[in-house]
Amino acid sequence: MFKNKNKNNQRKGSKLYISKKSYNNPYFKNANKLPNKSFSVSVSLKAKIVIAFVLTFIVLFFWFMFYSKYFLIHDINVNIERVNNIGRVSEPNIEEMVRGELRRKFVFLPANNYFLFNENKIYKKLNKDYAFEKIEVNKVFPNKLSIHLKEVSYALVWHEDEKYYYITTDGNIISEIKLDEIKQIFPIIDNKGRYLIDNNKINNRDDHLKLAIALYKEFKDTNVFNIESFLIGNQNDSTLTMKIFEGPEVYFNVNGDTQSQSEKLLLLKNEKLRGALYDKKYIDLRYGDMIYYK
Repeated sequence: MFKNKNKNNQRKGSKLYISKKSYNNPYFKNANKLPNKSFSVSVSLKAKIVIAFVLTFIVLFFWFMFYSKYFLIHDINVNIERVNNIGRVSEPNIEEMVRGELRRKFVFLPANNYFLFNENKIYKKLNKDYAFEKIEVNKVFPNKLSIHLKEVSYALVWHEDEKYYYITTDGNIISEIKLDEIKQIFPIIDNKGRYLIDNNKINNRDDHLKLAIALYKEFKDTNVFNIESFLIGNQNDSTLTMKIFEGPEVYFNVNGDTQSQSEKLLLLKNEKLRGALYDKKYIDLRYGDMIYYK
């Protein structure tokens, strides 16, 4: 093998030339530059400030909406429309009951907050515990409550266990009343059978109550009879007894036709017995067209 000595000699004697020219590559211009630390810290700080501001706003907004006195119901206006002035419930009684409900907690939130308070809850309680013909409960923005109530337009007096009660036409007890305070515009019903009051209501006597009201209105309006009271007997008894003042007891069938039984009584008074009717002990109208008396 032959080596090219000249070539090796050329390499040994060659010099390294470095160009002084500067070359720029636009695609790698910023490739080796380090990120600006001050800019990164600045962005992070701004983000933290924004997040802190948003969280603070949410907390303050939450507090203002649910805990601020501005939205806490404190003004309660109760108006009771008196009809017969028989109710023993006054405006302060209703207000005290409502404030008791408002003092409750809604989990950890105040129950009297305008946005959390449910007026339907007060409506249900009033409807359950009292006897009103009309109940209106309304929130008034931002912190008021308006309650309008109307007494029942008609009532009866229920006598049971030596106590007297004003009751509605459907048997709900309005209030207890003393005998000497009873208004004479309402019929008295004496319960001579087992006790029927349960859960502030007269049970299983709807038909008797309806008939008593119908008879009382009819005879009182026409001044035919002065009704002293009505009597109810045992549970399975379909008889309603009407006691005429200084006169006989009249037996009605609550399942019979009211008008037919009333007409028989009037016929007996006007055409047969006349004034002698008041001397009788009883008159029985319960059996069809027949009339029994003694």
